[in-house]
Amino acid sequence: MIATYRLLLCLTGIVLTSLVSEAQVTRTSLTDINWTLTDVRTDRVYSNALVPGSVHETLMNQRLLKDVYAGTNAEKAQWVENKDWSYTSDPFQVSESYLAQDNVELVFESIDTYAEVYFNGVLLFETNNYFREYRFDIKSMIKPEGNTVEVLIKSPIRQGNKQIKASKHPLPGEAIRAVTRKPQFHYGWDWGPKLTTSGIPGGIFIDQWSEYRVEHVGIQTISCNKDRAELQVSLHVESQVNAEINWALNMKSNGEYINAEGRFKLKKGTHTIDFPLTVQNPNLWWPNGYGEAALYACALKLSSDKIASKSSHVFQTGIRTVQLMTDADEFGNEFSFHVNGTPIFMKGANYIPQSIFDAEVAPSDTRRLLNQAKEVHMNMLRVWGGGIYETDYFYDVCDSLGILVWQDFMFACAMYPGDKLFRQNVQEEAKQQVLRLKCHPSMALWCGNNENSEGWHRWGWQTGLTEKEKKKVWKSYKNIFLKDLPKAVESHSNLDYWETSPMLGRGDSLHKFMGDAHYWGVWHDAESFDSLETKVPRFMSEFGFQSFPEPSVMERIAPKARWDSMNVAVRYHEKHPRGFELINTYMKRDYVVPGAFEDWLYLSQLVQRDGMIQGIRAHRAAQPYCMGTLYWQLNDVWPAASWSSIDSEGNWKALHCALKEAYAPRAIWPELRGDSLCIRMVNDLQAINVQVEMTCMSYEGQLLEQIHLTEINLEHGSHYQHFSSFDTPKNAIWILDWSFGEEQHTVTWSPHNSNEFILPKVRPTFKITPKNGSYEIAFRSAKYHKGLRISANANGVWSDNYIDLIPGRIQTVTFTPTAPLSESLQLDFKDVNSTQ
Repeated sequence: MIATYRLLLCLTGIVLTSLVSEAQVTRTSLTDINWTLTDVRTDRVYSNALVPGSVHETLMNQRLLKDVYAGTNAEKAQWVENKDWSYTSDPFQVSESYLAQDNVELVFESIDTYAEVYFNGVLLFETNNYFREYRFDIKSMIKPEGNTVEVLIKSPIRQGNKQIKASKHPLPGEAIRAVTRKPQFHYGWDWGPKLTTSGIPGGIFIDQWSEYRVEHVGIQTISCNKDRAELQVSLHVESQVNAEINWALNMKSNGEYINAEGRFKLKKGTHTIDFPLTVQNPNLWWPNGYGEAALYACALKLSSDKIASKSSHVFQTGIRTVQLMTDADEFGNEFSFHVNGTPIFMKGANYIPQSIFDAEVAPSDTRRLLNQAKEVHMNMLRVWGGGIYETDYFYDVCDSLGILVWQDFMFACAMYPGDKLFRQNVQEEAKQQVLRLKCHPSMALWCGNNENSEGWHRWGWQTGLTEKEKKKVWKSYKNIFLKDLPKAVESHSNLDYWETSPMLGRGDSLHKFMGDAHYWGVWHDAESFDSLETKVPRFMSEFGFQSFPEPSVMERIAPKARWDSMNVAVRYHEKHPRGFELINTYMKRDYVVPGAFEDWLYLSQLVQRDGMIQGIRAHRAAQPYCMGTLYWQLNDVWPAASWSSIDSEGNWKALHCALKEAYAPRAIWPELRGDSLCIRMVNDLQAINVQVEMTCMSYEGQLLEQIHLTEINLEHGSHYQHFSSFDTPKNAIWILDWSFGEEQHTVTWSPHNSNEFILPKVRPTFKITPKNGSYEIAFRSAKYHKGLRISANANGVWSDNYIDLIPGRIQTVTFTPTAPLSESLQLDFKDVNSTQ
């Protein structure tokens, strides 16, 4: 929707003046004026409140709260959630032309969460849902000068407790967050702090319009192939008139233009208008790695011969079909996504919010994180149900990068109320969100909830309940997740709906043969990483392992001199009750556990990398039986120990570095099959011939075995080939080099654990060469170095890190600083060799 506005500052207040626009809605932001925050209980006033923003952010900005991400400061900020807070705007004026429109509405994109909204001292409406937009007519109330908006936000804790008392049945899981339509992770998770926020996380606007208002506009693909696409143009409209509307659409992609026009009948009321469109020889949208994520720049103009309002809308779309296939097969039921009729193996991760505080996340943060997903060949992210429905910009970037979105509705790990008011609230939330996101080509699936069914059936939630209570709880579940949400998806989009993730828990023997799976035998049950190779499901939508963040992030948690497993701040940022114990258990299996805690932090990342890559390879090798792997989790909300591959400051952990090879469209790696050394080959694309060479070398650089394989046909899909029965010594590694054309890959591997031998202790040599704002670093060593982490005296981006240095080879990485260096580049290293 096109919005045009300007703000004029005057001595008597703020004047809001709208400019003439072709759009039928003129939107003016109220977040640019000054707001004050008031503690309702004490009447203490804080000027310059952050809007959009939260109470916590305003108090931190004014140094009345310490950084809640540092030390144990989050614990000291718990008092905020128990207070009521009021946001009040400075008085503002409006010009006479501003009042000429038939409709003037006050709009909130989001309010967190229980609030009363006043305009000019009059109560307009009350809110109880973070995930909904709120809109109210103020035409009769707005005046030329002295207008004010006040938002009284009530404590989510006290309001939640009131809702629990009013509930008609028990709420297993965590009742206080289940009754409150608010991001569930605000109440704490095993990777994040408990910071139950209050505030205004979204924009505040005044919309002016006459005759009709187009709320959403976009294009959906009904069917397509390379020759022809059948599309549907969709408009969600609120109208006060009956009229014939002329439409003219221009679409452009890669220099090709499509022009179409027509008419439709507009009726009074709120409804969706759909009209068909056919495109010949369409430029299809494909997921990352399978083709171009081709987008059409679209301009739609609406006009009428009988009414004055005109409307212009600029947006982008992609032409593609996406289907979730769950047909029965010889094993059970498949679970695979087909894009444009082609089965696609999904490679990706689970995405959580980027911060506790939504307004803290800049578009550049979102762009950087999603680019980091694309760089390691991801083609799907699951937006997890305990977080938020992301911003429009998030989905726009996914559209442009070819990253499909598995979208959970915002329900996670709890049983929810089923009363009439709660269901109506959820129905409106679902309608708004499905309409908002329906036309993004990146959208692949709507999923009802995260682990609610699993928790009910297998986590002991039914213990202590009467049969009558159990029936009430389960009826509420079925009403929301088998009636309300699928109805919203079916009514307002053409995407598939999946009830719950996972469909079957690992306690059910069928979980490997149908649906999606969350496998937590590794980590929670301390099963070996080898179990990931034998317990492969049809689609792995969650599995993971923890590690600690990079040293620069650890410094925010606690000063380096205080790093210790018993340090209060360090332990506060490990939210899993057995986190230290489990990491240590797995570390003992594969590595020599170091005495220095800094070395232990470093090794935690290698343990995570080893296990996750073993699982990813097993899933890819099992295709087409298994058609997706989404590990837990891509990112963090704060500096902490977690399952993420990218820490809270955007640093790549060892796992993320390894994904470049593990998620590559074509990948080859060594593996043992019985007593034989084989190579596994996976190819998502068309068949090619590759050159392969296998070399066995001692850690000291002695050549032990070398085998050449030329012109191996790397077919589409998964294949393996017997390679050698050579018995690898414990102090040796295999180096697999493979190439086609100018593309070259190297994988190092040993069948023996690092705790079975001592690695040579020697510092590598290196040469730094500046190149166009970056630095090329060429490493060389006569000995083998395992997991070399390279650090610099500046912030920046590494082309690779946590690398294995092969004896006698020159290996090059590139470092690009985020800002020009004021001094020479200095490097520091850590590897497994130095921790033993």
